[in-house]
Order: sequence, then C-alpha cells, then structure tokens
Amino acid sequence: YPITFEAPNGDQFTGNSEEEIMLLIEEWYSNNCNTMECDADFELVFPITMQFEDDQGGIITITIQSEVMLEEISEQYCED
Repeated sequence: YPITFEAPNGDQFTGNSEEEIMLLIEEWYSNNCNTMECDADFELVFPITMQFEDDQGGIITITIQSEVMLEEISEQYCED
C-alpha cells in the first residue's frame, strides 16, 4: 500500500489498506450503479511496488509492471 485502482468508468482511487479500498469500491458502486451498468471490475493501476522478505530476513523490492508479472511474482513469492 498505497495501491491505485481504476473504476469501470475510468475514475482512479488510491487506498492505503484493504479495508479502505473495499470502502471506496462500495461507495463508488452505491453512487454510480443507478446510472450505468456495473458488471465491469475495478483494475489495478500499474506499476505497483511489492516487498517480500527473503530467507535471511532481508527485504526484496520488486516493481510490478503488468497483471501477468503480478501473477508470476505472486506464484514465486506468495504461499497458497
């Protein structure tokens, strides 16, 4: 965090926690779904920066440039 994401209509929001992001999304849907179709999802705005701890306790910082790269890095560094 922070993470920037884009609403279906192109509005961008930045959240500093999962809870804040969920509140922003819920507020957007409640304010906009009466006037437009709301089947589309919110999308992350790239690049994003992620940090992981290595086996020795050091921090690895990676800048993620795309959804594909996010999936690859998540598979490599995140447990199920």
